[in-house]
Amino acid sequence: MSPDPINHIIEIKQQLGNLRAHHESERETSRQLRVQQEEIKKSVSDILTRLAAMPDEEHQEHHQFVKTMIREYEQRQQLRAAVINKIATGGAWALVAGLATLVWYGIKHKTGVGE
Repeated sequence: MSPDPINHIIEIKQQLGNLRAHHESERETSRQLRVQQEEIKKSVSDILTRLAAMPDEEHQEHHQFVKTMIREYEQRQQLRAAVINKIATGGAWALVAGLATLVWYGIKHKTGVGE
């Protein structure tokens, strides 16, 4: 017996339907990628237009300003770290001095010296 041609035709139609669905999905993905590419091109074009509108001297001054701001920020961070370090060091020495004073008063009290 030969295979039933109706089942074969139904199977081919299902495969064709799957292929069409996949093709439509790929077409939509391609469309979305084109839209994204156009948005990127527009953004780059806008950036280039803005850069071209800014004179070179002004552009250079802008860069100097940004570099100065970064340098000042770094200096503030260094100063903050130095202050925190000094406070911690001073606190440690104050603790040592306080403990030494307590020990000294404890020894004086135990021995009865200075009463």
